[in-house]
Amino acid sequence: MPLSTRTRRIAVVSFIIILVVVIIMVLGDQALDSRSRQLPANMTQEELQTEKLRQEIRQLRLRNEREQSVWGVIPTYATFLTALVAITGVFITIWKQLDERRRDREQREAESLRHSDEKFMNIIEQFGSDSDTVKVNAAVSLQTYLQPQYRPFHESIYLLLLNNLKMTDNEQVIKAFVPVFEKAIRKYLRKFTDPDRPELDLTRMQLPRIDLTGLNLSLADFAYSNCEHANLSRAQCYRIRGINADFRSARFSNVQLIEARLKKLNFSRAQFHDARMHSAFITESQLQHAEFQRAELQSAHFDGSDISGAQFQSADINNTFFPNVTVDEAVLQSLLLAFNWDKAHFDETVKTQLQSLAERE
Repeated sequence: MPLSTRTRRIAVVSFIIILVVVIIMVLGDQALDSRSRQLPANMTQEELQTEKLRQEIRQLRLRNEREQSVWGVIPTYATFLTALVAITGVFITIWKQLDERRRDREQREAESLRHSDEKFMNIIEQFGSDSDTVKVNAAVSLQTYLQPQYRPFHESIYLLLLNNLKMTDNEQVIKAFVPVFEKAIRKYLRKFTDPDRPELDLTRMQLPRIDLTGLNLSLADFAYSNCEHANLSRAQCYRIRGINADFRSARFSNVQLIEARLKKLNFSRAQFHDARMHSAFITESQLQHAEFQRAELQSAHFDGSDISGAQFQSADINNTFFPNVTVDEAVLQSLLLAFNWDKAHFDETVKTQLQSLAERE
């Protein structure tokens, strides 16, 4: 905190007052001693001794009275007070120097931020170029601005890449943009607490092989997005929604997909190991060879989906709904290895097939 001019003036005036008081008291002692030594020259030896003794007694009495007063205490602590004032002066000087250095540092930082703003705006302009190479180089340059000291730029970078990944279908550009977007979305979400976290609009995006592990994506919308080979392991995906999105070979291990609303998605060969999918709706979707080992599928819905070749070993399918699903013998064998398969809901044809296989085994 800068030291004000008024504070410095008060400190200087206090120092002067203390110094004047000390000088007055010292001069008073010297005057007293001088008067005590001035004796009449025509006194006899006996009178001289008596007068001298009287003055010494008087001097002692005066000194005792002065030492008992406030003014008498000041000379006693004069050295200490002088040293204290001197230290205060040094402290004020140091504080002033630190304050000047702080102002210089803030000025340098402001100048640096101004240059950063200019450079950042130049990079943004490159995103509007017709050259894919220029766009790729711009995306690489943006990674510098995802460092902690450039926090004011993080949201702008997220929104910039979000919009660009909705509009491009160039593989080279997508491959360069996605890794930067991975970092940007993490920086963007970090500033929000759960109650304030926004619903992410991830619709119509090109996000192949994106790594979203561990993020809170609850209520996000993935409609019409390409998330092939994406990794959402350990992510919070409560009530996410989407239609006609591509999640082929995506990883949802240990994910929270409770009450998800997903329709006509491609989940072929996707992994849902240990996922929690209570009351999730994954309807009219492609789930061929998807892996649901140890998943919690209580009250989930797979209405009208193709689950051929899917694996349900050790999954809990209590009260799970499989109406109008497409099956093959491999998935039927797998369903028999799931917990509570006899409490799941199947069409009569599928249910008969399961019971027949169970009896043969």
